[in-house]
Amino acid sequence: MPETARWFELAGLQVHSVSWSPQDRPDGAPARQVLLIHGLGAHTLSWAPVGQRLADALDAEVEAFDLIGFGHTRALRYAARFDSNVSLVGRLLEQIGPALLIGNSMGGTIAVAVAAREPSLVDGLVLLDPALPNPVRHRAHLPVVTRFVPLLAGPIGRAVLTARARMLGPERLVDDTLAIVLQDASAFDPALREQFVTLTAQRYSYPEAARAYCDAAQTMFWYMTRRMDRDFVALRDASVPTLLLHGEHDRLVSVAAARATARRHPHVEFKVLDGVGHAPQLEAPERVVDEVAKFVVRT
Repeated sequence: MPETARWFELAGLQVHSVSWSPQDRPDGAPARQVLLIHGLGAHTLSWAPVGQRLADALDAEVEAFDLIGFGHTRALRYAARFDSNVSLVGRLLEQIGPALLIGNSMGGTIAVAVAAREPSLVDGLVLLDPALPNPVRHRAHLPVVTRFVPLLAGPIGRAVLTARARMLGPERLVDDTLAIVLQDASAFDPALREQFVTLTAQRYSYPEAARAYCDAAQTMFWYMTRRMDRDFVALRDASVPTLLLHGEHDRLVSVAAARATARRHPHVEFKVLDGVGHAPQLEAPERVVDEVAKFVVRT
């Protein structure tokens, strides 16, 4: 069944979304809702390989949407701050009903914040390589750290990001990103890559794009370092089932950082996905859906 694109209007904000319904339940109501939350610089296309698979495996209505400042959701009246996107997810849940939240990278971090504040709207959490506090330092991650630190520097970060996008162009920008995010970018679906390139070209024609990216990165870093661990404790206290799936070869958030988080918060179920990088839903969609389905059965 093809995905369905639609728009939500929330407090004057036009939010782009796509959804998938179970193929074998054309008339009845699905058993559950699933909300997919993408990462920094990503968009609804990031969920294309798993959307229909999740709908069928979980008998669920699966919704993916573009956060403020990303994909087709413009950051015009609202800044793309971390707390603004946390509020956006809360408003979406109020509209569609309680859901299982599945978030990748920054989306996983947002999911933690949402569930800590509105546990009654969250059936459970699946965190795919979320951005995490207290990252374990390693020389192998130095190039990535060097690349992202300027984004935390306000106007300087926006200038760096704009210059880099102009220098690389949409195709090289997508390929450069995939080379970092995926363990093996050569295996990525060429047709989906072309969709990424088209959307990237459109997004970087928006004058607010660089500001949105930097605003999101800066405010996410503040949350990770000052609040996220407390919110993990809140998840335990509210008995929110939580699964942390982390790619063995994640170049952005090390698997050691994920292990450290799981040790600090033993109520979080933790599993390493071998041979996978920072975006398991793009590299190993069948394995992700299988792990999510087993988690749902257990909870």
